[in-house]
Amino acid sequence: MTGNMSTTKKIFIGTDSGATTTKFSAVFENGEAVSTKVLQRSTSSEKGREGVMAAWIGGVGEFLAENGLQWSQVAGVGLAIPGPYERYGVWGKSPNLPASFCGWDVRADYAAALTKQVGRAVPLAVTSATRSSQLPDVPTVRESGLPELKDFEAVGWLGLMAPKGTPADITSRLNREVTEILKSARLGLRGGLHDDFRPAASAGGKAEGISRS
Repeated sequence: MTGNMSTTKKIFIGTDSGATTTKFSAVFENGEAVSTKVLQRSTSSEKGREGVMAAWIGGVGEFLAENGLQWSQVAGVGLAIPGPYERYGVWGKSPNLPASFCGWDVRADYAAALTKQVGRAVPLAVTSATRSSQLPDVPTVRESGLPELKDFEAVGWLGLMAPKGTPADITSRLNREVTEILKSARLGLRGGLHDDFRPAASAGGKAEGISRS
């Protein structure tokens, strides 16, 4: 995408943060990918909260520059953070992150940092087709009102695999055990966005269950 069109179309940024590295990507308002290349940079968690915010804002800025885009085009941002969570957008205790990060509302701070950078509020939204039952007040990307995004959906999932023909009692037990683990307070997933792990027969026996996140 080149020329004036690429610098006037609205874009939606994806920020996928891990404890050590963060990935950045984006789509145009019509759902077209800005680039097939994902930018990956250090999360800079060793530099504290301000270091992480600087890394995220810097990463978005670098991605925009690499693709000939401008901050003024950013219409929305999605943020994925590594668990465990205390509640929506708030980091819990993690062995891979500084202890000072526990209880940090990264969603609020990222929104504030984006507002400061862009000069206006930049909405954060969930990317599922419908609002999460755990986050009823957070809008979906589809609710942006843009016709091109009326069918937008982007969700992640994790799967456990077992050999084809694994007895039903085994997969049922896996279902029960994993569901209990996901719901366990000691795991720190209170407020985490996940559905029950559920057995599913899939073509070729590739997966026996999925957990959306």
